[in-house]
Amino acid sequence: MRDEVIFGFKPVLEALEEDPQGISELWVSAGRRKGVEEVLALAARGDVPVRRLEDAELATRCGGGNHQGLAASVAAFAYAELPALVAGLGEEALVVVLDGVQDPRNLGGILRTAAGFGVSAVCIPERRAAQVTPAAVRASAGLARRVPVCRVGNVTDALEALKAAGFWISGAAMEGGSPPWEVDLRGRVALVLGSEGRGIRPRVLEACDHRLGVPLASGVDSLNVGIAAAALCYEVTRQRAAAGAKKPA
Repeated sequence: MRDEVIFGFKPVLEALEEDPQGISELWVSAGRRKGVEEVLALAARGDVPVRRLEDAELATRCGGGNHQGLAASVAAFAYAELPALVAGLGEEALVVVLDGVQDPRNLGGILRTAAGFGVSAVCIPERRAAQVTPAAVRASAGLARRVPVCRVGNVTDALEALKAAGFWISGAAMEGGSPPWEVDLRGRVALVLGSEGRGIRPRVLEACDHRLGVPLASGVDSLNVGIAAAALCYEVTRQRAAAGAKKPA
């Protein structure tokens, strides 16, 4: 697989912290001398080659993106295999399944949310959906590599595999869903979220055990998929924390 280019302070810093061996070269703007001490120290510690580039060349390598004076050539994102991953998950595992999210910025935001709430894995379709590209990594504020991401050929088949492993499947319905606090979201749970325009496809929604809907104020039809993911992951965390607080000493 070809290397990818990531850029911006947070994505580069995260890559250096998480997997310095995956970085083939760090590029620093020739004009940036301050504010990169931590980055350069991590690069030295990880034995990562550093090259100073003029801003024009750095901008070209970053496709004109806002590189903030930092970029890196990194190994292409390594996806996990769902069967092997599920086999190693615990009894309180939470998996987020995305049914056709198209915008890499939304995917990146969801990966950031997943990292923040300790999600066990995120599943995405192999086709007709955003992949973990440099744009998604940047939108995740560099947290994309903290959460295993599985690519699946068929979302419905993936949900059936999760069911067979003891997961309860809850889909975020665009209308008619139950408030998430009325559904037991403890134990092994998979949250399914649909694409930006149409939501979860009917066949995928039929495979869900529960349909969830976040109640909204009058005149507001729906939430951005990334915001919906955050709201639902928070509710899962809240329920599990409340259950733990009620356990006898």
